[in-house]
Amino acid sequence: MRYDKHKKKGKIIRMNQTLSNLRVLLPNGYQTCDVEIADGKFQRFIPVSSVTEPTLKMIPGFFDIHTHGA
Repeated sequence: MRYDKHKKKGKIIRMNQTLSNLRVLLPNGYQTCDVEIADGKFQRFIPVSSVTEPTLKMIPGFFDIHTHGA
């Protein structure tokens, strides 16, 4: 994962981020991609042919809301 930090009024804001080698659920099924994120929004899904098996899966728009404990 890579991101660029920029300071603005004392806060650190993530401007650009690239997640590499993910299994992403797209309309045509799962595909291995790099995902570019800018200003908190998905910008591009870049298909890649990876030698190593992706360890993380991504389902854009899905939030796993659950809690542990009482």
